[in-house]
Amino acid sequence: MSDLGNLSQCVLDADAGAIGRARRLRRKAVFASIVFEAAVVMGLLLWPLVTPGVLPPATMVTQAVPFPHVRSSPTIHEHANTDPAPRPSSTYAPPIYGPIVHPAGARTTTPPSIDGLPDAPGRSDAPPWMNNTPVVSPPRETKPRMISRGVMDAMLVHRVQPDYPAIAKTIHLGGTVELRAIIGTDGGVRGVEVVSGNPILAKAAVDAVWQWRYQPTQLNGVAVEVETQITVNFVLE
Repeated sequence: MSDLGNLSQCVLDADAGAIGRARRLRRKAVFASIVFEAAVVMGLLLWPLVTPGVLPPATMVTQAVPFPHVRSSPTIHEHANTDPAPRPSSTYAPPIYGPIVHPAGARTTTPPSIDGLPDAPGRSDAPPWMNNTPVVSPPRETKPRMISRGVMDAMLVHRVQPDYPAIAKTIHLGGTVELRAIIGTDGGVRGVEVVSGNPILAKAAVDAVWQWRYQPTQLNGVAVEVETQITVNFVLE
C-alpha cells in the first residue's frame, strides 16, 4: 500500500497520465456524439424513401338530386267511373282528300302579270332581271404593263431632242432628268411624269418627250398600253 493511502486515487494537476486519459475520453465522447447525430440525420433522410407513400382513401360524395314535390294521388275507387261512353283516342289521324276534278266545260284563268300587262317582261321600263337582253358589265380598266427602258429605246421611231434652256446655259446648268411615260396603243405618248431632275431642265425634257413616237406594243396580237422610264441628259458643249 502506498504511503499516500486513499489519496493515491486522486488526480493531480501535474499527473501527465491522468491528463492524457481525460483527453482520450473526451475525444471518444465527441466521436460517439458525431456518429450518433449522423445516424439520426441519415435515418430521417432515408425514412421517406424506404416507407411507401399511401394516400388517404378518396371519399366519393354524390349530391342528392332534389325531387319535385309529388302530390299524393287520390284514392282510386273501383266503381268511381260510371260513364259508359268510351273516351276518344289522343292519336291524330290526318284527313284523306281525293283528287280535284274540274267539271266539264269549266274555264281556267291565269293570274295577271305585273301591272296587268302580259308583255311586262319585254317592256323598256321593266327592271333588268325581267328583260331577256343580257346585261353586259363595263370593261375593267387595266394598268399599263411596265416595259424596260432598253426595250422601249429599241422601239423608238421618232425622237425629238429637247431645247436647251437659255437660262440653263447662262448659269452653266446641266444634268439628268428622269421621266415616267405612258405609251398608248398607237405608239404615241399619253402621259409624262417627272421623277427627278432640275425643274428648269425638266420642263424642256417633258416638252420634247411629248413629241416622241414608238412602235405599238402588242400582247397576244393585241396592242396594249405600256409604261416605261425615260432618261434625258443635258450636257453643255
